[in-house]
Amino acid sequence: MRELFKIRTKNAFGIILALLAVSLLFTSCNQKSRYEKGFGYTFTPHSIMLGVRADTDTFDKNDLTLDIYYGVHDVGYDEKYGNDPRTGYRKEGYETLLFGLYLCDGEHILDIVNDMEIPDYKSIDKHYFIREISEEEAFSGAYGLEMSYLKGITYNHSESVSIPAELLDKSAGSFAVKLIAFCEPVSEGESYYTSTVGFIEFDYEAIDADSVRVIF
Repeated sequence: MRELFKIRTKNAFGIILALLAVSLLFTSCNQKSRYEKGFGYTFTPHSIMLGVRADTDTFDKNDLTLDIYYGVHDVGYDEKYGNDPRTGYRKEGYETLLFGLYLCDGEHILDIVNDMEIPDYKSIDKHYFIREISEEEAFSGAYGLEMSYLKGITYNHSESVSIPAELLDKSAGSFAVKLIAFCEPVSEGESYYTSTVGFIEFDYEAIDADSVRVIF
């Protein structure tokens, strides 16, 4: 009887160790940054989704860099329903799409919205142009995302973006990261058409003359 008790105790102890190891592995694989925004599950997802992560909320005004995550189509949804994500961005009369990534002061978030004509997407008033993404690149899967109730949003793409000090010159204010889908003009001299505009906004407050706190 004593030997049987020892065996059962040993087995139980082994099971506990195994469960503990799995728990630690799961925790380490799902560690989150200390500060983040834009990763939670939403019942009303947009075509363009953005998220940001950072290890701190306090920055030097001249050295504020954030890890920006974004996606332009839900990979899981597209695969499940055989959906072509381009169709949600296209406008009749236009053939090709492109995306532009920008920064702007919070006061100018709504200066550019859906269904506008823009002569030059690289030069938009009150907007800092970061880079463009071609249609082929955007829908290659590299800029896809997946959403689940338990895990929230998982983005395939992220990049580091530096926020210009000019956007942090108030005692308190906000700035935004914007991703805009454009329909390219067919003929030379025509304007670009804003198909879809997505953004994520952050408030900030000055701590002193040289540093700010970003409110996530």
